[in-house]
Amino acid sequence: MILPGGEPGVPGRFLSTELFEPGAATTEFVWVVPEYGSLFLLHIRGSGGGGGSGRKGANLSLKTGGAGGGAGNYVEVMLRREEVMRSGGRFMLSVPRGGAGGASQTTNSTNGLAGAAGAAASLLELQNGAWVAALTAGGGSGGAAGNTGAAAGGAGSTIGMDAARAGAANSATGLVGIAPTAAASVRSFAIGGASGGGITSGGAVAAGGPTGRPTYYANSPGVGGTASSSLPGSDATVFGGCLGVIAAACGGGARSSGAPAGAGGNGTYGSGGAGGGAGEDSSNDSGSGGSGGDGFILIQTWD
Repeated sequence: MILPGGEPGVPGRFLSTELFEPGAATTEFVWVVPEYGSLFLLHIRGSGGGGGSGRKGANLSLKTGGAGGGAGNYVEVMLRREEVMRSGGRFMLSVPRGGAGGASQTTNSTNGLAGAAGAAASLLELQNGAWVAALTAGGGSGGAAGNTGAAAGGAGSTIGMDAARAGAANSATGLVGIAPTAAASVRSFAIGGASGGGITSGGAVAAGGPTGRPTYYANSPGVGGTASSSLPGSDATVFGGCLGVIAAACGGGARSSGAPAGAGGNGTYGSGGAGGGAGEDSSNDSGSGGSGGDGFILIQTWD
């Protein structure tokens, strides 16, 4: 996708923005350096990990929700024309999809499934006849499965320029899902997902975890899935496009009868998916984990 910018010949103004996101058919692209522009801002974001699904277990037994997936990292650089033309002005781009969430459990007395890891996004240049990664931003890890105790949140990627945020661990005692740790840095656009709600050994049914948000952003719009409801947790909320503020995906609520427990919300733009809620044997299935947010590569051309 190419978005219009300013007029050529005006120093210090951008001319165009190209946004590369994974499609249904491909995650690989070719970027050809345009004939205009003297500076190029590249922002590369790895994808988020999926959330774990909740456990399905017997009545009056402890069943915990799935943990949230970790966030992808980012790399951002400004390059001069002579730098991007050294390898011929042609680059391969690898833009990953987010990790899948753990599937809902339909078998009695079965732990949930962990979320799949996200993947790295890379800009590759041709060196001695082979494509080599020149810039890489890592993907987040998947959230652990709900079980009869604790499940760890997926780790945020350490490959990049940020301290990418981990997904939230679950409540080890089957209580309300937990919000991920808020991002402290203005560059911490993406954060991990919340965890799903559990069911205590006494049969109390809990809601999914609420959103996390950057500490510099006042609003917290996302809510976790309601206890005893099949409504999923809120998907990650975006303010200001792919380089804006992202409030984390929310966890699914647990349910002890009827329809399946709530699924975890999905991540976006590299944030982690949320964990699903716990379910009960012979009554309903557990909630699935949310998918991690896809990675992307954004390239701005400046005069």
